[in-house]
Order: sequence, then structure tokens, then C-alpha cells
Amino acid sequence: MNDLIKILLIILSIIISSRSYSLEIPVYTGSEKTYMPVSAISGYFGKEDGILISWFEESNNGCIKIQKLDENGVVMWTENGVILETELGNEFLEETDYPFLFSDNKGGALMIYRKRYFEREDIMAKRILFNGSVEKDPVRISSGIPGFNFSPSAIKTYDDRIAVVWENFSGGDFNIEGQLLDLQGNKIWANGNPVQICNFRDEQRKPVVTCDENNKLLITWLDTRKHSEYVFDVYGRILDLYAPDFNYNPFGTLIFKNAITDNSRKLTMYDLNNAPIDKSSFLIVFENSYDNLFNDIRAIKIDNNLEKEWEIIIDSESDKIKPFIARIDNNRAGFFWNDIGDDHNEIYGIIAGKDGNILWGDKNGKKISYNESKEITEKVLPLSANRNNSLFKDDMLYQTWSVKDSKKLFVSSLHLSDGSIPFNSSEEIQEKISGGEFASISALKNNLMIVYKVSDYIYAASKDMNKQGITNNAEIPVLKNYPNPFNPATKIDFNIPADGFVRLSVFDISGRLVKELINGYQTKGDYQIGFNGSNLSSGVYLYKLEVAGKILVSKMTLLK
Repeated sequence: MNDLIKILLIILSIIISSRSYSLEIPVYTGSEKTYMPVSAISGYFGKEDGILISWFEESNNGCIKIQKLDENGVVMWTENGVILETELGNEFLEETDYPFLFSDNKGGALMIYRKRYFEREDIMAKRILFNGSVEKDPVRISSGIPGFNFSPSAIKTYDDRIAVVWENFSGGDFNIEGQLLDLQGNKIWANGNPVQICNFRDEQRKPVVTCDENNKLLITWLDTRKHSEYVFDVYGRILDLYAPDFNYNPFGTLIFKNAITDNSRKLTMYDLNNAPIDKSSFLIVFENSYDNLFNDIRAIKIDNNLEKEWEIIIDSESDKIKPFIARIDNNRAGFFWNDIGDDHNEIYGIIAGKDGNILWGDKNGKKISYNESKEITEKVLPLSANRNNSLFKDDMLYQTWSVKDSKKLFVSSLHLSDGSIPFNSSEEIQEKISGGEFASISALKNNLMIVYKVSDYIYAASKDMNKQGITNNAEIPVLKNYPNPFNPATKIDFNIPADGFVRLSVFDISGRLVKELINGYQTKGDYQIGFNGSNLSSGVYLYKLEVAGKILVSKMTLLK
């Protein structure tokens, strides 16, 4: 992509930003097709030092890239991302390939992903260091014997290790395998060999792993052992990280039995989710097909012996799909889903306590997808595999969602200190989003960081947080010139919201650099600098200000 297109893209992002009141930071503005961006807060020996963003890309016969922004939103590594791994192929599916990104607590990251090559498909791990350099060789987590490995799920434990589970297909059978890593990617269990989480007859599919504060792992999966193909029950198994007994309960425990025997009806394969609560218990949520018309949502709490404590059934005359759990704390959790009826297609949810009482919403859920449109358009939640699909901070719950037809991205906020306050403060973040199911949200210092795609470009939006929810970010830099048009001189006014690096440059309409007016450290304040075009031809020129991790571009016209 040439410089002109990049500049025009930046101008577009500024226009979009001004409409949606969001400050955008370009992360990837290249020409390749991108897939499944993910994000995570970066840590440096216990302190937050930025945000990590990764994505798949079609260059290099399929690759995964990673970028880091510091706490001011300044890009730290190579423009448009560092290549972590190549030769991944050019087909990336969220059902089987969703990647997982973790801080290594040393300013770098550890990435969990699937790699397809020759006759193998493996689950891999690879590390990038604090300075953006990549460790040479990836770590193969899955077995070295022939087979195909799909659908990884990974979680960071409370003692800073990474638990990974996945599907293994070999000998005509699907089973669940797992491994434990340290933050450098070293394998811990079974001398580096994958362990069998469940290797029973029939099929075990779509595993999900989570961890409680006692470092107990809950692994849940969908299982056909009591049914014919494509009718699933929910099974689970708990492992103690400090003393795992791989021989105890090797085939798992039945948590939910699907009463349906008709193959046209099934428990969904892709939307099983779980989370810890109450320090020694876990929540499980899934979409359950119980007739030919509608699905209901089941939320189940189990103890660390896999015994069911309670079950919430969300059932009404509408179709409920793609649920997930929004983790709040040890006493509360949110359940959100797409609710589709004849007169609506919205995002609904409830907040439930650890005792199963509904604290916010009602027995059929409550709408959170408020916007100005009165049309029945499809609303989209982030995928359940997206670990950063919601955020709880300072007694506020933030939830992203998007409108599929208009491609608008919203974030809603709920004051959990007062359950009577409706979840109706939905703010538009972006109006040209692509794939709202991949938007992720994190808290960095006092800012919300929302990562999303616009076409195949990737951005991070920064928003201030306060006790009232979302507000506009800190002071927005100003960039303008007068007179405009000019002949032959004009003055460019701009302000610097904080001390730091500043670059002010002028380009012609082809993207060629004409003059660099400022390049260096400047203190906070208002500035004016002259530009003389006496040796230039008449035409349109662009001037770009890079300050405080933000990029602003304006145009001026020279008339002679």
C-alpha cells in the first residue's frame, strides 16, 4: 500500500472518530486480508505497560502477527506488526482456529494457535520478547504422532501458567487432550507429552478450560457417548494444578444430559462457556435446542466435585443463541446472548448471584442493545472464545456488541452498584466495523481499550472510564492552518496535550514527503509554525501530526 492510501486511510479514521467520539490508534493498515484479532493487557513484572494485539494475516502463506502499544497508545514494535509465525495456510475458522494471547509478565507475549502443514494439524505456542524479537522455534503442544488437532482453549492460571486443551482427531475418533505451560512456553505435564483429558468412545468435542483462585482447572466439553452422532451432552473434569491425578475420573462426569434423541435436534457444538465463581465453584452456560423452533439458554453452577448446585433456564417464545459468561467477581456473573423473535433481534442478558438469584434483568432476560435504529437488524456479540468479550472494573460492567447490517460497534455500561439502573447507556464506538464478534475490550490504567477491524484494517480505540461509565477521552489534539487556501505561506496551529515526542510533516497528494517541520520532544502547550510553499506547485497538500500516540491529518490548498 503506498503512502497516499495510508494517509487517506488515516483521514478516514479521523472522520469516523469524530463522528463516534472515539480516538483511534492504527494498529494494522496494510493491504493483506486479516482474521480474528485478539488483545491482552501487557504486564512487566506485575505492572501494566501496554496492550498486546495479534491477528492472522494472509501474507507469507498465512501468518500470525503481533503488535504492542504502550500505555499512551504509541506503537512499540514494527509498523503493521511483527511476524510471529508463517506458513499457516490461508483458511482461518473461528470454530477451530481461534488464537489465544497472553502477557509473559516481562513485556512480551505467549501465543497459542493452530498450525496446518503437510498431513499434520498441531496446536503450537510461541513467544515474543519485550523488544519485539521473536524466539526462533515454536513449541508443539500437541502430540508428535499423526493426527489432527483443533479448537484450542487456553486460560492463564492464578499462579501465572497457561493451561491449554484441544480436540485431537485420530483413528476416526475425537478426544480431548491438554498441556500446562509456563510463561516462557515450556511444557510442564507428562514430561512434555500431552495428557488425555478424555479418551472415551464416540466423540468428545469443543473443550473449554477455566481456572479458579485455588488453581483448580475445570475442563468441559460436548460428548456423544449416550446418543447418536450430533446429539451432545455436557461433560466435565476437574484437575488440581499442583497435584493433578490424570488417572482419576479419566472419562469425565456428566453435567447435563440432553433428553433429545432426534438427530435433527442437538445441543449446539460451538457455544459452551464456563467461568469460576464463589472461589470453589464454577458456572457453565450453553445454548440448548429443545424443539424444532427455539433454543433456550441453560446456566448451571457446579461445585468442585462436579455436583450441580442450581440451574437457570432462560426460556421464552424466541430463539436464543451464542451465549457466554461475563465474569464479574466471586459473587456475581453476567449471562448474555442473541435473542431473536418475530419482532426483534437484540442482545439480552441477566446478572445472577452465586446463589442463583437474578440480580438484574428478569427470567427471560433484559435487552442491552440500545441504539437509535428502530429497524429489526441483527445484533452481534463477541464470540465466547474471545476471552476479552466483556470487562468488569470499578463496579461497572462494559459489554461490546455490534449491528451486523449497519456495521456499527457499540459498548454498553451497567452500574452494578444499583441494579435498578437500566443497561441502556450504549455508546457508538465505530460505524464501519467488520466482524463485530472479534471486538475485544480491556482496561489499561483508566482507559478502555477496544480492539476491532475496519475492513481488513485493525484499530484500537481509547476511551476514558469514570464512575458514570464511558466519557470522551482526554484532550483531543487540535490541527488546523490559516489561511487556507494560501499563497505562498500559511501558519499551522496545533496543541500538545502532554509532554512527549511530536512529529509534524507535510506531504504532497502522491504521498511524497515534502518537509518535516518538527521531529522531537516537545512540552505540553499550544503551538504555531509557519510553512512556505513558494518553491512548490499549486495543488492540495496534506499535513500530519503525530502526538501522544495519536495521528491527525488535515489538508491545505496552495493557489498561485
